[in-house]
Amino acid sequence: MPPHFASTPRPHSPRACRSVCRAAARTGAAGANLRLDAVAANLPLASFVFTLRFAGILVGSYAGGRAGGCSPEHYERFWMGFITQAA
Repeated sequence: MPPHFASTPRPHSPRACRSVCRAAARTGAAGANLRLDAVAANLPLASFVFTLRFAGILVGSYAGGRAGGCSPEHYERFWMGFITQAA
């Protein structure tokens, strides 16, 4: 079923502002319920997975660019397109 765009609030309407405030409150509540001991216990494994993923993207982008015949200024920077801000 398609969304009803007529009921979507305008960007600066009071209804839209309330919606943003509720979303911020839910995000804050989720962060308040975060168990830091569980985060600390899983940090080594999460760091290993992050490093392995980053290295795989870096090596794969470099090797793929070279194998594809791209110029060095391109294949040395291909990895940047695959690493997001929330890596």
